[in-house]
Amino acid sequence: MRRREFLKALGFGAAALGVTRWGRAAESATAAAPGAKPNILFIAADDLRPELGCYGVTQVKTPNIDRLASRGVVFTRAYCQQPLCNATRASLLSGLRPDSTGVFHNGTHFREKNPDVITLPQHFKNNGYVTMTIGKIFHVGKEDPISWTETLKPATLGKPYLPKPAGGYQLPENRKLWLQRAEAARKEGLSGEQLGGRLNGPATECADVPDQAYADGVTADTAILALREHKNQPFFLAVGFLKPHLSFVAPKKYWDMYDPAKLQLARNPFPPKDCPPIALTSSIELRARIFPRTVPSRPTSPAVSSMATPRASAISMPRSDGCWPNSNAAAWRTTRSWSSGAITAGNWASTTCGVRS
Repeated sequence: MRRREFLKALGFGAAALGVTRWGRAAESATAAAPGAKPNILFIAADDLRPELGCYGVTQVKTPNIDRLASRGVVFTRAYCQQPLCNATRASLLSGLRPDSTGVFHNGTHFREKNPDVITLPQHFKNNGYVTMTIGKIFHVGKEDPISWTETLKPATLGKPYLPKPAGGYQLPENRKLWLQRAEAARKEGLSGEQLGGRLNGPATECADVPDQAYADGVTADTAILALREHKNQPFFLAVGFLKPHLSFVAPKKYWDMYDPAKLQLARNPFPPKDCPPIALTSSIELRARIFPRTVPSRPTSPAVSSMATPRASAISMPRSDGCWPNSNAAAWRTTRSWSSGAITAGNWASTTCGVRS
């Protein structure tokens, strides 16, 4: 289905997908469920590309997303506003193109140029919704408190896993390495992007730990608890997963689902014909990390599998802020502008973005 046809058929879709400004979002959503405002679950997955079963990818196991997609519409042509975290999140959540937000990199807050813009969650908040957020929705350090009724405190369904990850890592050797690098950077007085570059640790980690040992597992638990607890007032719940963004860390049980010898890389590990150099990438985000002797292929993020499927009275909107090429066009980083895909689900509305092979 073409996006325009879908949006014409589904009045609230344009607002939900970030295609237009949010002026009629709540009213249209209400029209979709006469007499009641539907609950809305907005799921963001950092750097997710459409390596999903619902896109015909057979080697990746994504049963829950596939089930969600089977109840709705899958877009095969969708576009990331800007292939960078802050810029595309600011664009999607404000309904403004990057040239209007003035955000083209990770260092600018969208309200610097547009102090009075009404964001998607802020509009729902202004129209009787409880708006809640957990995890990465706006870019880290560029959050927007006015958009939310509540920023959820991380919680788990069972006992919290200890120790908490250090730099995102759980293996003792990786935790030690990251803490040593953090201490060295502190002594040098580094900050901002310089600090972030120095704190990069191993590119991968396979630890025999439960989901809750990593941030995304805790985020999933927090979201599940919120879905159970908020029943008396319509809500907009935004759930932001950090993976599959680097570093590629996940519990061992997810790595064990795949045989590295059988995983296939992209069939086109070369730049497109006549592609301008500026459209390519140095893959520095990956190269800046430490590699083990053997680098396993990236597993499916466990977070989405951990999420309970929402009730059909809700609108669900999975989406991504960037797209990992996984060696398409000889690139291993998100900052490129090429074609992508998306999902919308049922009387849900949902999107994901990624680079097509």
